[in-house]
Amino acid sequence: LNEISVPTGHRPRSRPDQVIADKANSHPSTRQALRDRGIGAVIPERADQIERRAEKGSRGGWPPAFDAETYKQANVVEMSEPHCSHRHVLAA
Repeated sequence: LNEISVPTGHRPRSRPDQVIADKANSHPSTRQALRDRGIGAVIPERADQIERRAEKGSRGGWPPAFDAETYKQANVVEMSEPHCSHRHVLAA
């Protein structure tokens, strides 16, 4: 029975739980767009963003959440597929 496909009436889930990106994607609008869609962002902050928040002092707010252990796994995913070209997209 496990091999029988049963239609459920909707498309399968295609939205990721988390997005791992580099500092180039660290803009607040990118983080907000992911947050609006319920997608977790694992993106390190750029140095200028950290400095700007420090200049504002207590008005600078909290830094965005960042999971360093998950971010370290991004390199593992990239290096595990040596035959993929830059045109292919990996979904983890």
